[in-house]
Amino acid sequence: VNVVYLMPHWRGGYSPLDLFAVDPKMGTEAELKALVKTAHDLGMRVVFDMVIHGFNRKSDVPKQRPDLFVKAESGDSLAYHPTWGSITTDWAAPAYQRYMADLVTHDLTTYGIDGYRVDAASYKGPAWHAALPYPAYRPGAAAPELMRTMLDALRAKKPDAMLLSEVFGPVFYSVSNFGHDNQTEAVPVLMERMARGQYTAADYQKHLANVLAMLPAGANRVFYARNHDTDWFYHFDGYTPRFMAFEAVHALVGIPEIFAGDPDYPFNPDDNPTTFDAYRNLFKIRRERPELTRGEARLRDVSAQNPMVFSVVKALPGKSSLVLVSMSERTETARVMVGGRKLPALVEFTDPISGQVFKANPTEVKLKPFQVVVGTL
Repeated sequence: VNVVYLMPHWRGGYSPLDLFAVDPKMGTEAELKALVKTAHDLGMRVVFDMVIHGFNRKSDVPKQRPDLFVKAESGDSLAYHPTWGSITTDWAAPAYQRYMADLVTHDLTTYGIDGYRVDAASYKGPAWHAALPYPAYRPGAAAPELMRTMLDALRAKKPDAMLLSEVFGPVFYSVSNFGHDNQTEAVPVLMERMARGQYTAADYQKHLANVLAMLPAGANRVFYARNHDTDWFYHFDGYTPRFMAFEAVHALVGIPEIFAGDPDYPFNPDDNPTTFDAYRNLFKIRRERPELTRGEARLRDVSAQNPMVFSVVKALPGKSSLVLVSMSERTETARVMVGGRKLPALVEFTDPISGQVFKANPTEVKLKPFQVVVGTL
C-alpha cells in the first residue's frame, strides 16, 4: 500500500460542521500531523476525504458566510441539498472556490498531505434564484471548475499533489489524477448474481475491458470491491473466497483500493490474518513484475475458454504475464487462447497466495476453487 486515504476527520464528517477542525472523537491535530509524518516516513502518501456538497444545518459556516451557498428558488433563504439535506454550497461562486482553495492550502501547510479524494461531485440540482449572476445550472454543474481550483491551489505548493474523484468520466479525468466508482454495491451484487449462475468471470472481463477502453489517454481508474458506502447503501457478506477473487482481479489488472473496515458494520479485513496476507501476497507479485503495474491490460484478445475463469495478459516490451483467476467454487480448466499469438508449450505459473510454482500447458491449466495464478510468457 503506498497511498492512505482517510475518511472524514473533521467535525461533522460527511455532514460537515467545520472543515478546519479535527473531530475530537478521532483524535487531536497533533496526532493527525503525526499520522501523516509516519506515513511519509514509510514512503506512503496521505489524502484526506473532501465533502464539497454542503454543510450540516447546525454549522455556523452558513450563518457566517452565506455567500458560499445556493439561495432557495424564492426569497433569500439558503437551499438544501436534494439528496443529503445539507445546506447546499454553490460550486460556481468565486467566493466558495476561494474558500476551498484556502482550505486545501491550510491542510497542506498544516499537515503536509498529498491531496484529496473528492466526495459526491455530481449529486446536485441547479439553483433557480433570480439574483444569480450566472446561469441557474452553474451551481450544480461547476464541480470540475471547483476541483481544478483546488488542484491548482495544492500544486502551487506541492507540484505532485493529487485528486481522486469519486465520480468517473471524461470531464472528471480532466481535473483529477484518479477516478474510482460510486457504484458502491456493484461487486456484492455481481457476486450474488454469480452464485445464482446469472453472471460469469467472462462477463466481468468484458466489463473491465469496456471500462479501460473508455479512459482518455493518461487517465487512471481505481478499482475496489467494497468501500464505506457498501454497507450504507447495500450490504457486505464478508471476505469470502469469491470476494477475494474479485480483489485479485483488481490488484493484477489495475490500481486496487482496499477498505480497512468499518467499526459499525461486521467483517473487517483484520478479523482474519489470512485476509491481509492475501492482499500482501498480491501486492508482492505486483512489485516483482512491473508489467502487472505498468503494462497494457490485454483483455479483449485473450480467453480462458471457460466462463468462470477471468484471463488477461499484462504486457510491457519484452515482458508479459498471463493472469488467470477462477471465480468458481469448483475445480476448473482454463484453455487459454491469445489472438494471433502462439503460446509456449509449457508456462511456469505462480500462485501468489500460496506461493506454489508449477509448469503447465496454457491450453490445459487446472485451477482449484477461486485460485489465482500468474504465468510468465
